[in-house]
Amino acid sequence: MIKKFKKLIAIITLFFCITGLSGCKLDIGTEDNVTTIVTTLYPNYEFINAILEGQKDIGQKIEVILIVPYGTDSHHYDPSISDCLTIKNADLFIYTSDEMEPWVSGLNLDENKVLNIYEAMLDKYEDFRELQTIQNEEISNHEHKHEHDHDHDHEHGSYEESDNFLDKVLVTITNFLSLIFPHEHHHSYDPHFWTDMLYAEYMVEVIYDRLALVIPDPYDTKKIEMRKNADAYISDLRCLDRQFKSVASLASDKTLFFGSPFAFYYFTERYELDYVLTYATCSTEIDPSILVVLEVVKEMEHHNAKVIFSKELTSNDAATKIAEYTGAEVLELHSGHNIGAKDVGNVTFISIMQKNVTTLAKALDVPEYLIEDYKQTNGGVGYAD
Repeated sequence: MIKKFKKLIAIITLFFCITGLSGCKLDIGTEDNVTTIVTTLYPNYEFINAILEGQKDIGQKIEVILIVPYGTDSHHYDPSISDCLTIKNADLFIYTSDEMEPWVSGLNLDENKVLNIYEAMLDKYEDFRELQTIQNEEISNHEHKHEHDHDHDHEHGSYEESDNFLDKVLVTITNFLSLIFPHEHHHSYDPHFWTDMLYAEYMVEVIYDRLALVIPDPYDTKKIEMRKNADAYISDLRCLDRQFKSVASLASDKTLFFGSPFAFYYFTERYELDYVLTYATCSTEIDPSILVVLEVVKEMEHHNAKVIFSKELTSNDAATKIAEYTGAEVLELHSGHNIGAKDVGNVTFISIMQKNVTTLAKALDVPEYLIEDYKQTNGGVGYAD
């Protein structure tokens, strides 16, 4: 009876805090002399802390809270009662988008204390706005292109006319399965826009804009330092952008193979890379069919691909199986959406992306010394067109 009563009290508390009817300002650690900023994803957390470096303990203290636990796939996260209260009582809640964190819409938050990064970027940047209107069309066009290229390859007999017995067996099995299992090769909207280094810069900018309004700073001293911090971090992002561009430009075959959920639409668009997918979305809820796996295997053989990508904090079973069929190596291309508990203090968003440069170079068979030469001859600030 007591347990049931406690459970009822907890449910009632959550209801009032979410609906805002209780006006509950429970004491969960928020103090009048502390500005509390709560955010959802690791990139947001990194960008906020980079902007506030050296400023959190000067004057009114600033506390930054990452609400999604380390080691958690953000796509599978649901806030606890405690998390809801922490968000409700924050001075500023920063989240990525309604697509990435759909649970936010049910919290009934004060809009004046919320930053939706995606919406802020839509308002501020025309190029980002334009890409959103065409993303689904681009995805569809990619699939038509993939099918056209695939048919074109068949016209030249890359597999059907092969003398290799295993190639003939693979084609026969694939063609047979295609008759049994209707196959639509497409994927849904990708909300991981920070994998594009330009859009990561945009995220830093809109976060800075909002922090500059929220952080108590009567003499503008913090704002000046925050702007310097933001500029320094953006410089690092631009360096990464040049390195990714150098790898992509030096590759003879620009096709990437993904054996885990896909989170790199923005990345491949920015760096003009093609891709072959095993999963149709950024979720593992639907496993790839055997037909999809066989198609990926066949494409990898055709491109003589030596690497298939896995993704952090998710199953790499499909990637491992494909690697067994093809002899390829499984390498992690990290989307940066979160890090494991063991990585806390050992990695940063910048270091994760720097490792991705090396991983991409290996997948595209680009020697690292060429990247260094490219950086020396194509340096400078700014993004290439």
